[in-house]
Amino acid sequence: MNRRNFLRSFGAVSVLVAGGVVWRAFEEGVFSTGEGPAYQEWTDWKKDQSDGLLGLVHSALLAASPHNTQPWLFRISESQIQLFADTKRNIGAIDPYFREMYIGLGCALENLLLAAKANAYNYQIEYLPDASNASHVATINFENGEKTASALFHAIPHRHTFRGPHNLNKRVSSHTRNSMSMLGNEFVNVKLLWLEKQSDRNLFFDLNAAATEELIHDEEQSKASFKWFRNSWEELQNHKDGVFIDTTGISASFRAMAKIFPPVSRQTGDQYFLDAMKNLRDSSDMVGILVAKNSADNLQRVQGGRFWQRLHLWGTINDLVLQPVNQVPERIDRIYNLGGKSLFAEKMQPLVNDTDWQVLMPFRMGYSKQPVFPSPRRHVTDVII
Repeated sequence: MNRRNFLRSFGAVSVLVAGGVVWRAFEEGVFSTGEGPAYQEWTDWKKDQSDGLLGLVHSALLAASPHNTQPWLFRISESQIQLFADTKRNIGAIDPYFREMYIGLGCALENLLLAAKANAYNYQIEYLPDASNASHVATINFENGEKTASALFHAIPHRHTFRGPHNLNKRVSSHTRNSMSMLGNEFVNVKLLWLEKQSDRNLFFDLNAAATEELIHDEEQSKASFKWFRNSWEELQNHKDGVFIDTTGISASFRAMAKIFPPVSRQTGDQYFLDAMKNLRDSSDMVGILVAKNSADNLQRVQGGRFWQRLHLWGTINDLVLQPVNQVPERIDRIYNLGGKSLFAEKMQPLVNDTDWQVLMPFRMGYSKQPVFPSPRRHVTDVII
């Protein structure tokens, strides 16, 4: 082959390769972040508010939940909504006692109640109304009232979990922390602690990294977590749930490459996850811990979820990003479930600094250095019973 023919052939191959990469990029949603059927609930949210009580459920669907499992079901009658746990959507060995699931259900309840006020409904809540059915989380009765749309309500379609690095040139002030703590004043058995000392935050992140390392080497926990990671654009659009590359907090160029390249194995995904958890210490501003008088009590878990949703919405209004960092309590629950006692419980206690309170959910918070993207959501018809 002479030089001219070689260059011609090389050019043709290059065009084919480039075309294949572009096709793969389109196929895997590189240019479609936040679009498609899996994101319809975010875009239709405002117009759906006019659907009576069904409109309130549209708001509930946009709440936070563990691993974006969306573990909720709703039954609607003329003046009542019943909220149920969909236990099939639990994360197994990651959440053996359903602690995180009930927190997520509390988040959905909070969104629903904020929407009720914004749509001129008064309400009365009966928590856990059926002692024989723990999956019946709440019954809410409604009557006509005055319209009072709060800033938290308007933040509902803009609240998204952010897992990337914080802007450490802009720190969360003590005034901001105090304002957020007061959001949960009505919940007497749940409160918010802040790790204000850098040494305490370092200790927490070191414990979290160690817990993550244990988690990924626990075959059952590793599989239970990976089950909710959506490896392709098609899988994401079909399931409309779980965690996807767009919400992992990596840069735009790495997101694009991760989508174009073949899906990673569970073991490779676990290593990426561990590396991310190890990096939190140097890329995070503030750490908070939601604590409860009894972290095993489902009512306190639900109320903790309501508090968490308020914190996240308030943070959204004030340009803050929040992320649960749950690996330590996940390991504590897992070891107890296996009949043992985890040393992480003992090591976390000094951070709580009060034996009358138990860890419900730690989280990190700061100001973002990157855009924040939505997670997929199931359609309202998927959650009505």
